[in-house]
Amino acid sequence: MRNYSESTSVLDISAIGIFSATLHDLSLNIPTLYSDLDPNVLTGTNPIFTTDFIDFSNNQGYFKDSLMEVYVSAKLSFELNQTDSISFVFDNVDGSSQILLDTRSINETGVVKTLCFGPQMFVFNDSSPDSSFIEDRWRVGIDICGGDVNFLENPRMVIKQKSIV
Repeated sequence: MRNYSESTSVLDISAIGIFSATLHDLSLNIPTLYSDLDPNVLTGTNPIFTTDFIDFSNNQGYFKDSLMEVYVSAKLSFELNQTDSISFVFDNVDGSSQILLDTRSINETGVVKTLCFGPQMFVFNDSSPDSSFIEDRWRVGIDICGGDVNFLENPRMVIKQKSIV
């Protein structure tokens, strides 16, 4: 199976509350908020989005020869002066690697901000080093440095994919 056009998916990430400084694996709320992906890729035998991870490994044919952009938006506040930054990451389920999607820091404590992370662009074709990423399953996570971060709403991740064939 292959996508010969474009697709957009909007995912709701479970992350309401206060998170301390460390790497946290987050879960995805399924079903997705929106997706125009082929229903077989969403709900078939090997769905791409599960509560635990994004599974490119069982959907390589669908993502081969495509571009993928990832964005995240989060309504949050830094709770302590020593909070340095927050990063959204893809953490390989097998533990072999991590992809840092983007990092933000704000020099204000207790002030609610909506922060946007990304875009991060991936190229999935034979000549790109990104191609190995579609062989894996990725957890969505946050890596907090320095202090607590309070998420007031669930972050949203937007994944846009476009065929380059």
